[in-house]
Amino acid sequence: MNLTIADILEVFPGSKVVESMPFDPVKHAGQFLSLLYGKWERNFLGQFFEVRLIFADRAEQRFYNSPDEFLTYDLQALLKPQESGNYGIYFGVCPRIRKSGKNEDVKSIPALWADMDGENAQKILTFKPSPDIIVFSGNGYHAYWLLTKPVPANEITQKMLRSIQKACGSDSVSDFARIMRLPGSLNLKDPTKPKCCRVVMMGVKNAV
Repeated sequence: MNLTIADILEVFPGSKVVESMPFDPVKHAGQFLSLLYGKWERNFLGQFFEVRLIFADRAEQRFYNSPDEFLTYDLQALLKPQESGNYGIYFGVCPRIRKSGKNEDVKSIPALWADMDGENAQKILTFKPSPDIIVFSGNGYHAYWLLTKPVPANEITQKMLRSIQKACGSDSVSDFARIMRLPGSLNLKDPTKPKCCRVVMMGVKNAV
């Protein structure tokens, strides 16, 4: 099942589809991260933004004081050799309170999320409440429901995550330390057929 832009607009007629010609992956990633986190200095001051490079045989963690720091200094350099380097670029959905990527390093979450592959992906078109952001990951779709403000990472939000993921047919990705593929980067699970991970829909109330 491959959702097209036409499919999304048919179900979400007021949606803003994220398109730019020529495609600028750094600007695209920046638009997505800005929408997901809002003003980092207000919501997550003193916390860290995790980026994880996943190679075939290892993983490399990097931590930044904010997404803007990552976008300004590192993203372009990581994108240029990505295809030949054959690594995926992932980010921690929830900010970390220390330079570590474990559940205990998360104290608040900016959104609810889901990860759908195959036939389950089509459920996102009719699921209510509609996601604020839909990302094509290369092999499936990631959905994000933005929160008015960050909420504590506790048993209540854990149940919320599990409930919404179960309802929409998501893979089990409810751990607070979850990493997701970064929009603007390449999906290289099949190195012979690189696919661009990119935002395909932003809800009207959050369009930028």
